[in-house]
Amino acid sequence: MNTARNLVTATIIAAGLLVFSEANAQLLRSDELVCSGIVTYGKNTFSDQIVLRFSNNDVAVSGEAGMTSTFEGLLRYKICSESENEADFEYTTSNKCGSKATRSGHLSKVVGSLRLTRSDRGEPFIGEYKCKPAQRVLK
Repeated sequence: MNTARNLVTATIIAAGLLVFSEANAQLLRSDELVCSGIVTYGKNTFSDQIVLRFSNNDVAVSGEAGMTSTFEGLLRYKICSESENEADFEYTTSNKCGSKATRSGHLSKVVGSLRLTRSDRGEPFIGEYKCKPAQRVLK
């Protein structure tokens, strides 16, 4: 009985890890992510949802219509460094990473966490998000 229970427990754990691994694999391959989180802007805190779209050496960050968004979809952000597990991106007026960056982001592809910061609005502006692959509905 104890052996059967241990076998069932091991099977459940293995299945859970398989589902978790598949979700992470989708995040690593995805060109478009939907990210939801909390933004702290000065003394104010609010929820936010954004979409990241990766292409070549840049990422477009856009907010949901009607929400106070951290980033506008009109600007493209340069990917400064990218590995299999993470990506760092910035928007600067000089178009060089690390040079007068006013907006930046760090994405951990493994766990799906995203941190966005802005220094062009006076008050400190920090967003902490959880991301998942965008789900498209075909018509």
